[in-house]
Amino acid sequence: MKWVQNSRAELVRAAGELFSQKGFYGTSIRDIASARGIRSGSLYAHIDSKEDLLFEVVMAGAAAFIDALAPIVEGSGSAEEKLVAGLTAHINVVATHLETSRVFLHEWLLLSHTRRELIQQQRDRYEAMWTEILQSGVDEGLFAPISLRYARLIVLSVANWVYLWYDPQGPLSPREMGEVLGHLLLFGLKGWNEGTRGVATLLGHVDLDGAGGRDNDGDADADADAEPSEGGGGGRPGSGAPGASLCDRT
Repeated sequence: MKWVQNSRAELVRAAGELFSQKGFYGTSIRDIASARGIRSGSLYAHIDSKEDLLFEVVMAGAAAFIDALAPIVEGSGSAEEKLVAGLTAHINVVATHLETSRVFLHEWLLLSHTRRELIQQQRDRYEAMWTEILQSGVDEGLFAPISLRYARLIVLSVANWVYLWYDPQGPLSPREMGEVLGHLLLFGLKGWNEGTRGVATLLGHVDLDGAGGRDNDGDADADADAEPSEGGGGGRPGSGAPGASLCDRT
């Protein structure tokens, strides 16, 4: 039984990598079987359809994000601290589960209706935790009493694009990147000197402007005046945007 469980886990892992690189529709049963070194027909001893594997990968992604954020929401600390810690946790999930994160953010809408609704429930749960952080900030007098929906959309828009450009091998660790993005959200561009430059001082060794070196988007900055390419550095060709919110329906 243990061999069967391990075999299925490896199957899900291989499928997740292929779905991330080629997309669900671009990945065939033969591709998955080949990645595991078995015949296509042998896959059906473990699954009924290719969608079974997509569902398991997406569920694993949902669990990773929720499990990372839940203890932060339930723990002590101010709303500001929780916002930065939450972004750090999100980035850490992306850094350690990159393939799964891509599939979770991109391919989940390709699931059948019943399974899509199950995933939506998990995404709604994640969104609700972010709303709780933002509401506590308003209640504590730390955040302006603005629309929580739009505030959540902005925070999750920042978080959801990270997997496209963040390079774990760059100079900023997930914790440091979470601090940079968190302070940008807290202080905004107008408060750059007060907020985000404080992070630069804290980190010291990091060139936030990426002048003349490698930054966390994975590219060497050869020309500071070069026109930036749209959509960041990574991602599979032809893939859609992850959306304004992790789980917003509208």
